Formats: sequence, structure tokens, C-alpha cells
Amino acid sequence: KKTLSRRAANKALRDLQAGARTILDATHDAIITVNAAGTVTSANPAAERLYGWRADELAGRPWIDRKS
Repeated sequence: KKTLSRRAANKALRDLQAGARTILDATHDAIITVNAAGTVTSANPAAERLYGWRADELAGRPWIDRKS
């Protein structure tokens, strides 16, 4: 029973992630996510167009707050 619950939870998580990715990919707003250390973890297609870098090129790079 524990395995079935874990499987159901994993499927629900995958479904949620797929839905979020669909929204991020469809929006015209640039969205870049960073972790607590300030490293880029993802970027959507609008961010790629705005900054001229592919998401895989941005991932792992430090994100610098340009306002400070």
C-alpha cells in the first residue's frame, strides 16, 4: 500500500510539473528562476528571447541583480 501511495504522489508531482512547464512556456513574460545561492535554475522561452541566451546556457550561472 505504501508503494501505491508513493507512486500516486510521484504521478501527481509529475503532472503538476508538466502543467507548470506548459504555463511557463506559453507566457510572453520572461521568467528566470534562481536558487537560494543566486544561481539560475531555469528560464522560459520568453527569457531566452529577451536575454539572447538559451535556457541551458543560463542554467548554473550566477544571476546578478542589475539594480544594485
